[in-house]
Amino acid sequence: MDLLEEVKGKIADLHTCDAAYILAHAAWSACDFRMLPGPCVFEVSVSLDAGNAVLISRLQRLSLENDFHNGDQALMLRWLHDNGYSAYVAKQVKMTKKKLVDWV
Repeated sequence: MDLLEEVKGKIADLHTCDAAYILAHAAWSACDFRMLPGPCVFEVSVSLDAGNAVLISRLQRLSLENDFHNGDQALMLRWLHDNGYSAYVAKQVKMTKKKLVDWV
């Protein structure tokens, strides 16, 4: 899915800055079938530039993307976990990492 690939690229570019973690949280929320909450709207507003905020807006409407596919969502969750973002997301959604990443 093009959007998820774009988000991966942006997160990789941002690496360890706050914006990368906020994007990772939003991507996890968009891809996890358990409907976990995403990042705070105020946090998005004050922490992200316009381009990254647009990515979050698109993630909120992920199922409307032309190339939407559930398999891509699973791959995104795996990528986020493999790249070290699952601990941050688990903390944000007040869940243990083990419960968040229940496929390992």
